[in-house]
Amino acid sequence: MGDIRISILRGTPGEQYWQEFTIPPTCETVLDALQWIYRHEDNSLAFRYDCRFKHCGLCGVTVDGRAKLACMTRVKDGMEIGPLQNLPLVRDLVIDRSSLPRLTEQLQLYVVPETGETIAGKVSADYFYFARCNECLICATVCPAGKNEGEIFGPFVWVRLAQLYLDPRDKMDRLAQAAELGINGCNGCGECSCAAGINFKKALQLLKGAK
Repeated sequence: MGDIRISILRGTPGEQYWQEFTIPPTCETVLDALQWIYRHEDNSLAFRYDCRFKHCGLCGVTVDGRAKLACMTRVKDGMEIGPLQNLPLVRDLVIDRSSLPRLTEQLQLYVVPETGETIAGKVSADYFYFARCNECLICATVCPAGKNEGEIFGPFVWVRLAQLYLDPRDKMDRLAQAAELGINGCNGCGECSCAAGINFKKALQLLKGAK
């Protein structure tokens, strides 16, 4: 197998351009390719990663126009790799994730105990299903309703609210919160994708139909 050619969308907002690189066949994943380029070709290439295996959620990019985790996507000849869409671009493949902690605080997307003390209780299997979310934000960038740049909403919030609804320590009315945030306007179109394999329709059904 010969060398692999890939193109990467580089630059800053308003000044983006495609740059082609040739990488060796020893690179198996897109993240392998990015690391090889950084080490051997161009150490100015900007991208994010941490765990290298699906857990941290930091290496989200677009591959041939589809949002993927770089660590879990096999690299192929002719690929075009760019930053995630619909969130502010910092440089090259790095997006601005600063709205995530602000949203978490604003919507209280964390356990809010009734007495100020967290009290343990029985947790259902569905809780752990939704807890698989690794905050990669891929779902927020591909949701057709979430086209406002800099906004993290839609499926990410529904999954987090579903998890909190099933958490016995949390005493907020997450069903009312979801309704107030407009969950009834989400028709479950199925266009959103999740790197962790979470089915967003399951969150919708829970938050719309739970009594």
